[in-house]
Amino acid sequence: MSSNNFKNLYEANGLTIWRVTDANFIKIEDDDIGSFYSGDCYLILNIMNGRRGKERYIHYWLGESCSQSEMLSVSIKAAELEEILNGCAVTHKEVQNYESPLFESYFPNGIKYLKGGYLNKENKSNSSADIKRLFMVKGRNNVKVAEVPFKSSSLNKSDVFIVEDGQDIYVWNPPFANSSEKSKALKYAKELKDSEKNGRKIHIIDNDWDTNKKFWAYFDCTSDKIKSYSNIKDDNYQPKQNQNGFKLYKVSDEKNGKPIITLVGVSPLKKALLDSKDCFIIDCDELGFYTWIGKKCTHKEKIAAVQAANELMARNNNPIYLPCVRVIEGAETIVFKDLFIDWE
Repeated sequence: MSSNNFKNLYEANGLTIWRVTDANFIKIEDDDIGSFYSGDCYLILNIMNGRRGKERYIHYWLGESCSQSEMLSVSIKAAELEEILNGCAVTHKEVQNYESPLFESYFPNGIKYLKGGYLNKENKSNSSADIKRLFMVKGRNNVKVAEVPFKSSSLNKSDVFIVEDGQDIYVWNPPFANSSEKSKALKYAKELKDSEKNGRKIHIIDNDWDTNKKFWAYFDCTSDKIKSYSNIKDDNYQPKQNQNGFKLYKVSDEKNGKPIITLVGVSPLKKALLDSKDCFIIDCDELGFYTWIGKKCTHKEKIAAVQAANELMARNNNPIYLPCVRVIEGAETIVFKDLFIDWE
């Protein structure tokens, strides 16, 4: 990653997204913003006007089926982008299905999950006649659209489903689906329709959800064989607010490149434990992790901090969706400062 790739982004407002692989990163076209492939990782930069001037936010997004090497690569790219922006950004980790409200706010039309990786798209025909997909529309406050396997076992009676088949788009509204899901499904169906110039038709299946012959012709069973409710709850994971178990770790770089992680404090934490020459990680249990980057730490230590956060999560058997936020010395957020008892 070169600073030349970002020379026009430092001051300009807006959202920029890159797909990150082990070897490189590719900017996402505007038409694809909001769609994320579950087999890929993405780097996101958003710059907007705030009360105190420009506000810069970096996010790295992990698809549920991306590789470990891609996870590490995108987190390192995020740290490098952070350096290019002179530390004038806060970095957040985002995981598929567990995105933060801030991240979701960037996409007024919602986030759409697609199966596989972006390379799958490049290898497919662009003709709508070749497209046959099934989408699940799920949620209450934060409704998501996700591509699911095109088979009857993907269906349930509590979420809305969309069948995209060439020129026809079917919106299936089963009896236990909520109004938010129905509204979002219709909106997304219209987006699919408008994406083609040659006129696609939307079919709303509501009162005849259990008898519509065209819809059920796609599946090998009848409506009475479909499960009533999804195994996944509509509500997002909500961590417990508990500061009793917070731990502060110092991170330093070893000659062989592996990070040295040293426990230096437990809650209640004091600001004096931090040192500008080092990087630190706060393990906030179910609230996730914060990485603090001292102004005088080296580039190797910054990269080591990325590796150390991943190592701590693995060591503690934490779920991957726990948030991980990076802050730079001098640009700490209010939430970060509140982790210390003497930081005003």
